[in-house]
Formats: sequence, C-alpha cells, structure tokens
Amino acid sequence: MARAEPLRSLDAAALRRWAVIARAGLGAAASTIDALNVFPVPDADTGTNLLLTFEQALLAERFAVPPDAGIAELTDAFARAAVLSARGNSGVILSQLARGVAAGAADDHTAWGPAEVSDALRSAADHAHRAVADPQKGTILTVADAAADAAHRAASGTLSDVVTAAVQGARAALEHSPQELPALQHAGVVDAGGAGFLVLLEALLAVVEGRTGFAALHDDWSPAGNVSVAGACDLPTDGGGPGYEVMLVLEDSTADSVTALEADLVALGDSVVIAGDDSLRSVHVHTDHVAAALERAARAGTTGYPEVTRFADQLRGSVSRDPLLLITESPALAALAAALGAQALEHQHFDPTVTEVVDALRAQGGGVVLASTAGGLAAARAAGALTDECFVVPATSPVTAALALQAWADFPPGTPGAEAGRECAELIAGTQVVDLRIGGDDLAARTRSALAQLVTDDTEIVTIVRGADADWRVLEEALADVRRSRPHVLTELLLGGSAGIAASVGAE
Repeated sequence: MARAEPLRSLDAAALRRWAVIARAGLGAAASTIDALNVFPVPDADTGTNLLLTFEQALLAERFAVPPDAGIAELTDAFARAAVLSARGNSGVILSQLARGVAAGAADDHTAWGPAEVSDALRSAADHAHRAVADPQKGTILTVADAAADAAHRAASGTLSDVVTAAVQGARAALEHSPQELPALQHAGVVDAGGAGFLVLLEALLAVVEGRTGFAALHDDWSPAGNVSVAGACDLPTDGGGPGYEVMLVLEDSTADSVTALEADLVALGDSVVIAGDDSLRSVHVHTDHVAAALERAARAGTTGYPEVTRFADQLRGSVSRDPLLLITESPALAALAAALGAQALEHQHFDPTVTEVVDALRAQGGGVVLASTAGGLAAARAAGALTDECFVVPATSPVTAALALQAWADFPPGTPGAEAGRECAELIAGTQVVDLRIGGDDLAARTRSALAQLVTDDTEIVTIVRGADADWRVLEEALADVRRSRPHVLTELLLGGSAGIAASVGAE
C-alpha cells in the first residue's frame, strides 16, 4: 500500500482526527504517565486527569458544534468544554493550552498551514504560562515552550517540518526536565505533564504524516517497576505541602477580580492555576484552607462545581471515614459539605421533618449529623433517637457548622463517628458566637461590636462566616483591625451564611 502524502495544511476534519488519535494515545499512556507523577504532588494521577479532561472535552465538543463546523468554532467549543471538565493541575493547564489554540483561530480560517500551526503552538504555550501563578522550569510549561520555539524556527518549511520540529523540541525538553526540577531528578523520572503534552504532539504528527499510530513513550523515563507514590512521598518538601486540592468553575469574572483571586490563592496555598476567559474559568489550588479558598473565589465571580480532594486519602487508597450529614439552609454551606465529601440536607423556608432526617441518615448508614440552625438541630436530635450509629453535633450557627465541617474533613480515615462527633462538639463548645441578622444598623459597626464582645487576650482564632449578600470588604476590614490590635490571633473569613444572617462571628 502506498504511503499517504503528508498533509500540507490542517482543516477541521484533520483536527477532529487528531483529537480522536490523541485521546487514544492518552488512554494508552495514562498509567505510564501516572507513574511519572511526582510534581507538584506525588498523587499518581496526571495521566488519568489528562485523559479524563481530554475525553470529556471531546465528547462535549461533539454535541456543541455541527459536523461541518470550521476551525474557529471547533477549537473554541473544545476549549470551553476543557475548562469545564478540567481535572487536576494538569487538566487545568491542558484547558489553557486549548484556549491558546482557540485564540489563534480566526473565523475565516478554513485550514492552517505551517505558519498558523506554529502560531497556535506559541499561543498555547503563552496562555498556559499566564494561567500558572508560579511557573516552574522542567514542567509541561517548559516542554510547551520548547515545542513552540522549535516550530517557529521551522515555520518557513512544510507542515510536516513544523510539527516534526515541535515533537523533537518537546522530546528534548522533556528528557532534560530532571536536570531542571529537583523533584524529578530525585525520583529519576521526567515530568508527567510534559510527557502527556508530547503524546498530543505525537498524535498531531501522525495525522500530518497520514499514519494511524505514533511513537510510544520511552520505557526508560521511569525506573524499573515505575515510581511508587509511597516512594515519591519521600521527596524533600517545604513543610510537607498543603493537604487538599481545590477545583471549581468561575463565571462572570473580570481581569481585575481574577488578579485579586490569584493573589489570594497564592497566599492560601500553591500550585495555583486559573484558566479560561472572563466568561468561564477553571480554578485550581493546593491548600490547607478549603473554605477560605472557596470564599475568595466567590468574590471574583459566580462559582460552581467545587471539588475537593484530600491528598492523604489518595495515598492511603480507599477511604473509610464515617459519613457526615449537614442540615442547613445555606447553599454555600451545602456546597462546602458536598465539596468535602459530606452529605447535605438543604432547606430554605421550613425546617426539615424528622422523617426526612431519618431517611437521609439511614441512606448514608448513620454517622455524624450536624445542623446550622436551631430547628434543624431539633429535627436531628429527634431523628438520632430513631437511628442507630448516629452522633448529633449541636451546631446552631453558620460559623460553628462551618468549623465543625472543616474539622470532620481533617479526621483521618477510620476515625469512628462517635469520636469525630465528640471532637466536633468540643470545638463548638469552645467557640463563642454572635450572629448578625440582615437589616438593622450598619454592618461594619455591628461586626466591630461583636468582635469587641468576643475577642479577649486569650482568643486564638476568629472566624467570620458571611452571608451571600454581605460585603466581604466590610468584614475583612473588621478582621484586619483584630490582626492589628492582637497580632497573635488567627483570622478567617468564609462564605456560608444562612438565610436572614448577614454574618456569623465566632471566637475560639
């Protein structure tokens, strides 16, 4: 059979073929890439996250655009879908690479020649760099840069010349990655994200050259038997690193609000990546302050689909934590509970019935039940008397509910429900609370009055849970006053106020 002539340009049909082959390549390489994953967190899921992000974006794109869509419509639909489906740090960066490719697609482009493909690779690399708050050498960003630079140098040649150069540049940068990133050198592996990006380029080269297959990843990029997550955890770290990965989708943001959000998240953790555009962004951070990160994101725009992963749970494998049921009238608290892996029974206007609470508890097999209102607590206590293996935590305020919920999420797997419930109850008992109702006098004055009443020389932590309509600036300024007058006090502002409560102030 005669060998197919290399493509001279890429049209929408060729890009669709690339997406199918790239998805197959990521599927074949996912376990190998997972084994390379030691940076930024050795959680062995980079290949899986790239695959899931890519295939979900591919599926969504097929439903979003007609078969005869042009390059601009096709790449834009894929990029938006990738932002929504992004999984993990690598998935968010992949979505931003896709956004960069889409940014270079003009409406009148029916096909991309060598120059356009070179420009698309440069735009992709630049977009990915801008999305990462603290870019590191030796990562997927370096590999994408090297591919774009090599493609630019070959842009006066054929399409095959450009893509071949990009593959060679990416492969050379990937092989050099252990010399640029100590974590990789210590583990004896190349960068996992960079390896995934190389798979995408190899798939593109296969399409251009008319092949059905492409080069496999090198077997010698990881030691025999691959890198275990347990071994990778021995890598030197600064204080062990944050304990949680937080991801969410952000809509209706602005350049200014995203700049502020990036600064806030950098202060709360690391591995900060914000991808997309003002209408739709994917946000990623590693942090120990989950609720605070979600609150900061809510300042920047409309948030949705929060997902929280606890790294310790990933490293232990299966998680056997006794479940928690939150009874609340706060959508924000319900969202926090869901993100942390708890169940939520949300009620807006009327307290839940005892039957509803019993059904919810039996469905999850007992565990801890936590209420953020007095009516919810009464129903929980009545239901607890009818349900085996149930421990009721007496939280009747948004701030104590939020604190207990975060404490529950920090308990290691295997912690009995009764033990977790008792510790949460002790935390609540040691917290003094003032709930500020909506309406009435100036919120700033009332907040400062509550803080003056609660905060003493013995206070260690002050937490304010704000309602959805409360101005966070007013509450943040009041907390700043506390930090100035008592520098030893830790302060935290969270989102999760119940209906009718503008802010819930707690001091421990």
